[in-house]
Amino acid sequence: MKYTIILLCFVILYGCSKQTYFSISTNSSNVFYRGVENPFLVTGHNANKVVISCAGCNAHPYISKKDTFGCNITVGGRDTTIMWVSINKRRYEYIYRNKNIPDPVVVILADTIIGGLANETSATNFKTIRFIVPQLWGFDYLCNLKVIKFKMTRIPIHGERESYELTENDLRIKPNAFTNLAKQAESGDVFLFSDITVQFNTQSVGNEKSRMIRDYVIRIK
Repeated sequence: MKYTIILLCFVILYGCSKQTYFSISTNSSNVFYRGVENPFLVTGHNANKVVISCAGCNAHPYISKKDTFGCNITVGGRDTTIMWVSINKRRYEYIYRNKNIPDPVVVILADTIIGGLANETSATNFKTIRFIVPQLWGFDYLCNLKVIKFKMTRIPIHGERESYELTENDLRIKPNAFTNLAKQAESGDVFLFSDITVQFNTQSVGNEKSRMIRDYVIRIK
C-alpha cells in the first residue's frame, strides 16, 4: 500500500548553545492501529540523539541518522498509547488513541468488469465470476488481507435456494462450486455472500488474525 507521512506537530527545542529543530510525523494524526506497525518518524537537527519511550506499546527502531530517527510502534489492547520524546534534558509527551483495523469490504471479481461487480449486475457479467477479495479503502498501512472462507447462496425467483461453503483452497481449483453456482445465474436471482471470514496478515509483525465481516448481496438484473 502507498506509504504517506502526515505532519503531526513541529517542536522547537533550545539546547545549551544552539537551537535544535525537529518534527514528529506519523501515518495518522492521533491514532495507532492494533495489528500493524505504526511509523513514528523524527526529523530535524540532531534527531538521532532523541530518546523514544512509550507506555502501552513496543518501539522497533528502523533508521537512525543525523537528521532522522524512525521507529515502528506496535500497540496492544489498551485504549491509548503515550509516547515520550526526550532531547537536551527535555521530554515531550504525545497521546494516541489505539484502534482496531477497520472492517474491509469484499469485492467480487469477474472477467468482464474492471474493479469488481456492483450490487446489481447482469447474468452475463455474473457468470464470469472468479474471486472474492477483501479491500481496505483509504487504510494506508502494510496489511495483507485474504478471504479464507465464506458461504455463497443462490436465491432464485423459482425453486429452492442452494448454498456452498467455500475456503481459499476451493477457489484455487477451477471450475469449482463457486464458479459453477455463478453460471446458473438468471434474471431475478439474488446471490448472498455470507459468513465471510477475512485473515489479516501483517508480514513485518508476523501477526495473523481473522475477522468475520458483513454480508454482500448481488441482484441479477
